[in-house]
Amino acid sequence: MSSLVLEGGTFRPIFSAGIMDALLDNDIIFPYCIGVSAGITNGISYISRQKGRNLEILQKYRNDKRYLSFRNYFKCRSMFGLDFVFEELPNSLCVFDHNTYNSYKGKVIVGVTNAETGKPEYLDGNKLDDKCTILRATCAIPLVFPPIKINNKFYFDGGISDPIPIKKAIIDGNKKHLIWS
Repeated sequence: MSSLVLEGGTFRPIFSAGIMDALLDNDIIFPYCIGVSAGITNGISYISRQKGRNLEILQKYRNDKRYLSFRNYFKCRSMFGLDFVFEELPNSLCVFDHNTYNSYKGKVIVGVTNAETGKPEYLDGNKLDDKCTILRATCAIPLVFPPIKINNKFYFDGGISDPIPIKKAIIDGNKKHLIWS
């Protein structure tokens, strides 16, 4: 099996989003996708086959105060407007295709950092909820985001403990890898 391994980096992964759009142009869908932070959030649009979605969001909303501003700290303890980014955008402004995403037959792995142990953990991205809780967790940079609670555990950005989760992809049995950072 082959894997697509995605590194995070706030806005930097927009370049990898372009690569994923090129993969979609050529109908190349990896059966295993793993990543952290903004890398895997872009990967989610790839898996839902929404070419150009990541670029559209960045172009339309990067200067929107609901997306990114210091005033968001007062609302949600984050520079990013968490409800805007992870609920309003995917559910009404730049609608995420849940049906295509849910029909994906492969494996999606979202790397997070356990806030108590500092160790990496890997969550099942196929269980994405409407509030994008696991995506909030993998993007939760300390001091910029609050820790995100999932199943009575708190998590931070996956890039803290495993910035390029290639070892997990290998452990899961993948023999070939496209690593984009």
